[in-house]
Amino acid sequence: MIASIEQAHNSHYLVKDYYHSDNERPGVWVGSGAKKLGLQGEVHSEQMVNLWKGYPPEGDKKLVQNAGAKNRRAGWDITFSAPKSVSVAWGVADDKLKTKFEQAQQRAVLDAFQYLEDTAAYTRRGAGGKDAQEKVGLVAATFQHGTSREQDLQLHTHGLTLNIGTRKDGTTGALESHHLYQAKMAAGAVYRGRLSSESQQLGYKLSITEHGTFELSAIPKKARDEFSARSYQIQDYLNEQGIASSPQNKAKAAAESRKAKFHVDDDRLRESWQERAKKHGLTPERLQAARKEVKPLSEFDRRRKQQHMLREALDQSLYYKSAFTERELDRALAENSIGKGLTYADMKAEKQRFFKSKNAIELEGGKDKEFTTKEQLDLEEKLHTHTMNRWQDKSHTVNSQHLFEAISERPTMSKEQRTALTHVVNPGGVKVASGMAGTGKTFFLDAARETWEKSGYTVQGLSLSAKAASGLEEGAKVKSRTVDSFFGSIDYRRAQQEEKPMAVGQQKHSGIGSKTILLVDEAGMVGTKKMTRLFAEADSAGAKVVLIGDARQLQPVQSGGAFQTIARQVGEVELKEIRRQKEDWAKESVHAFADGRAKDALDEFDKRGLLSVAEGKGQLQAKLIDDWAKGDGAKEPQNHLILAQTNDEVKQLNRLAQAKRQELGELKERNAIVGKDRFFEGDRIMFRQNDRDLKVKNGQMGNILRVDNLRKQLIVGLDKSQRVSFSYETYDQFGLGYASTVHKAQGVTVSNSYILAGDGAWDRHTAYVAASRAKDSTKIYAEGDPQKRKAVKEKLSERMSRDAQKQLASDRMKEVRKAREPRRVGQQI
Repeated sequence: MIASIEQAHNSHYLVKDYYHSDNERPGVWVGSGAKKLGLQGEVHSEQMVNLWKGYPPEGDKKLVQNAGAKNRRAGWDITFSAPKSVSVAWGVADDKLKTKFEQAQQRAVLDAFQYLEDTAAYTRRGAGGKDAQEKVGLVAATFQHGTSREQDLQLHTHGLTLNIGTRKDGTTGALESHHLYQAKMAAGAVYRGRLSSESQQLGYKLSITEHGTFELSAIPKKARDEFSARSYQIQDYLNEQGIASSPQNKAKAAAESRKAKFHVDDDRLRESWQERAKKHGLTPERLQAARKEVKPLSEFDRRRKQQHMLREALDQSLYYKSAFTERELDRALAENSIGKGLTYADMKAEKQRFFKSKNAIELEGGKDKEFTTKEQLDLEEKLHTHTMNRWQDKSHTVNSQHLFEAISERPTMSKEQRTALTHVVNPGGVKVASGMAGTGKTFFLDAARETWEKSGYTVQGLSLSAKAASGLEEGAKVKSRTVDSFFGSIDYRRAQQEEKPMAVGQQKHSGIGSKTILLVDEAGMVGTKKMTRLFAEADSAGAKVVLIGDARQLQPVQSGGAFQTIARQVGEVELKEIRRQKEDWAKESVHAFADGRAKDALDEFDKRGLLSVAEGKGQLQAKLIDDWAKGDGAKEPQNHLILAQTNDEVKQLNRLAQAKRQELGELKERNAIVGKDRFFEGDRIMFRQNDRDLKVKNGQMGNILRVDNLRKQLIVGLDKSQRVSFSYETYDQFGLGYASTVHKAQGVTVSNSYILAGDGAWDRHTAYVAASRAKDSTKIYAEGDPQKRKAVKEKLSERMSRDAQKQLASDRMKEVRKAREPRRVGQQI
């Protein structure tokens, strides 16, 4: 993988033993640019020094305009690190197998550099690089290393990419670096894909892991952990500094906590490694015995695997949004090549086939070209058809007397809520109500449910998450379930009918019909595929669909944009009168965040002393926790919720909150260790997985009332007074619950909230959700120099105003058509 791409500094990269220690292989030149300069095979230091300064290997002329300048960017270190199991196998193997792993590593690095040269090697001409970009050949020196700075096994290659590119006409120029930065994740995936193929060729089975990587099945986890001192050291450093462990922060921490390498004899090192591995049953003999005979891929199998790779890559690329860039497809192809015995050449060939096919649709109009597929457009067309069918169905009338009674029984219902109620119960097969956070949507939906039920309809509540379904059931008294559970019940019913003989002409029944109301809460979170199936089922059964949501809140995790498109097509009723916040300025601030006017909202928070600025993540988190404790968060954590954007930030804030409560004597001594975490009696926890037997839902919270280590049990009091008891050895999907991600907090109402505006992709949607959770008070914490408060606010408001609303591909096409018709990339082959 690419660990980092950093600006090169002469004082660091030209240290002799960094690249030329006795234990390491000599450097090797790669790239067509190197070949054009006459550089092949082993790297020599004199060549390196001259190129570093911007001169040719012989040092007789300038290759770039600023050659020899002290402030010149010399190049970038692109580091490719093998999965830990490959490193362990390399270190434990006998000499012959060790050499094979080194060759595999080099071939994988060559594939990655070929990808970079194909897609990310550009230079400009003219003074200041004002002329057009040109593709160039790369000049890079690769240095293969086998140890970390703690002398643990870590097979990796430094690809020193020089800031020199060779053009087709033989001239040279400096590289456009932003292309390298954009390509680094995809290049890392290409490297891992080829290394997985090489590992399979050596006869090893693979375990495909998350995040687009793999491990050798023959290497036990305990053996991998034995040689992971550096990764633990970096994590400890991040924890000490109060920094979230993002890839960027890990790379920075690696540099800041780096120790100088020290020399240890290669033979002594290998003996030490083999002794340590032996404790876990891993020896050179066992490593050799784990290899199996490998048959070469037939052309038929290779083609089949290429096609499979493309299908998976397209599914991955369209999972989160309805269009993708070529770079995103590259990464998806590479990640889905892992374990298939394929190379970059296979990936490149399959991508070219796709772009020549009728399935590839190019969308233009943005900064980067985006693409979608005919299959995606067909899916969206189906959604449109089913939506229009439902809209044209003017049945589902209700008794006006029942509607009048529902309104009369709720004297506090506002005019806006009455309008929304009337809209959704009026005749029609599809209705949409869009309501801002805290406008009392479940209040009017309870009246709608009553009206429908008295009029003879069955109301089925649906939501994407179990917690949201539970909230709908509690607030509107609608029997509710998740969308996936609803589909599962339909599939089960149909499977049961398949097994039983059916009468001639009898239709398979889905369990819903023309007297069914499908009430979908948080509909803005439902992705396109699920929304399409939902409307298809409703259309087939003649059921009515009522969508309740807010397109300005969090966007669907999956490819989405369906909610706002349907609302635009069939019309919607809106609720804007916020009832959750008490003060007018707070209500207006929520509106400002929702509208993308974060600056106005942040100014209001700052004016009232509710915006804190501190330098450094550690200080900022400490300030937040102190305020949380002083505001009775330590005594009543259920009324004081901490919000952050990333899981790593949430983990760190949870640890700090727990430590503060322990310091203040709010936690009892009795505790249990579950996984890597310790839980005390009195701790607040969040459940992370639905469990029907326990009747707990993902995102639900409670307090630990009792720890019983004899029975390995916890007794937890849930926030709604219910108690649950469970074995923490059987069910361990929970964590501390003082802090939550903004995503998990959508739909939650608390008295007070504390927002860490730190890492993560903040935008107007996340800012709006975070700022609208609390009834009484909300405090925001931003990182920066307190003396430069205005600049800190400007930077934060820019992030919090960014629009990240998802669109259907068909909507993007309509925008493109204003300029010209979108074109197919190629013809079917």
